Amino acid sequence: MLLSSASDNTISGNTVNYNRTTGVDITGTSTIPSTNNTLNNNTVNHNGSSGIRLGSYSSNNTLGNNTANSNTYDGILIPTFSSTNHNVSNNTTSYNGRYGIGISGGNNNTVSGNTSESNTKHGIYLNSNSGNDIFDNICRSNNEYGIYLGWGSNTIRGNLIENNTSYGIYITSDGTPDLGGVGSGNEGRSTIRNNDAGNYQVYNNTANTIYAHLNYWVYAYFDDIDNHIYDDEESGSAMGSVLFTPWLENDQSLPVELSSFKAHQEKSVIILEWRTESEIDNLGFIIDRRVNQGNWVEIASYLYCKELEGAGSKSSATEYKFIDKNVIPGMTYEYRLSDVSYYGEVERHSIRKIAIKKENLDVISETFTLYDAYPNPFNPVTTITYQIAEPSFIRLSIYDINGRLIETLVNEHKNAGYYTVNWNAQNIVSGIYIYRIDAGEFSSVKKCLVVK
Repeated sequence: MLLSSASDNTISGNTVNYNRTTGVDITGTSTIPSTNNTLNNNTVNHNGSSGIRLGSYSSNNTLGNNTANSNTYDGILIPTFSSTNHNVSNNTTSYNGRYGIGISGGNNNTVSGNTSESNTKHGIYLNSNSGNDIFDNICRSNNEYGIYLGWGSNTIRGNLIENNTSYGIYITSDGTPDLGGVGSGNEGRSTIRNNDAGNYQVYNNTANTIYAHLNYWVYAYFDDIDNHIYDDEESGSAMGSVLFTPWLENDQSLPVELSSFKAHQEKSVIILEWRTESEIDNLGFIIDRRVNQGNWVEIASYLYCKELEGAGSKSSATEYKFIDKNVIPGMTYEYRLSDVSYYGEVERHSIRKIAIKKENLDVISETFTLYDAYPNPFNPVTTITYQIAEPSFIRLSIYDINGRLIETLVNEHKNAGYYTVNWNAQNIVSGIYIYRIDAGEFSSVKKCLVVK
């Protein structure tokens, strides 16, 4: 399947197997690039080259929830400098002849939530590129390295890298990756364990100093971690150092060892699913959300959602699920997961980003709903979204706290579906206001806050 100089296409639910060359190839030209295509829920296996290839002059394409296994070369390949700004998330790439995911030249891509295991060479390969964010992936049981980091500066966060035949992370060709910082929110958060038959978990084959702070190394003491990192101490100063700070001075156990956190859309809801491999004194989880790069807002907590209660202390795996029903077509949502210990300590984990497209939702709604205004509080404009289940006469009005009518935003007949309307409160004083919808026998009221 070839998309040449194609944009704004959605390819979903296809099976593309046993082709002589690449299963799905997206490429463009300098004058007509291939952009904004979405590939999701496809099966691309046993092809004669790579499973999915994002080639020359392609950008801003999204690959989500695809399976790309047992291809001759790579499961997913981004091969050139002119292939940039892609989002590769929640895919499975296993048993491929070279890499699970390979990026050679492409910059500023996001690779997150993927499972890449049992590939002939590496789980994830990065070389001759910069600005790529590699976070919350599983790189397991690959025949060489979990993650190969060649020339370039890329950010590695929150990955599970385990049981690879050679090193967990291999750094070479003057690479300068960021494996973890010391500031709040900049922690490495990766679990790097049981690679190289228990020998070197990280191998620095450059003269650069590599920062790998606040990762989980399994080992209980600082010296034990250091003995499992190959750097200038082992090479006799020919190579650079790997600097690290353990999670705790004498205990590297994470309160919650998170191995996956995924978000996907089903009809008109977003489903969040995550898995812990072990938990220590875990009281429960908190989920924050932001919309279109706005402010983070808590939408769920263990304090009032039973499904977010933690398992306490447990050495085996636990799976969790939360459904966000309050989503609006056309918006981009980000979710942030945190856990809270019995001692009140909060540990923030990964961030998941998902765009809700109108064409992916049921156009005809089954219920009447008035959604929360966004943003709220606001100044001076907010968006109000509503859905109606059948053709109705709609009246949507704004009232002050004393019940006086301020403005009527909608006063007309509408067919079933989703609708949005903006309220501009530029000439309205600060305070609490009520917005009310009437649609046949359905009526709903919500509050919003104008802050100036």
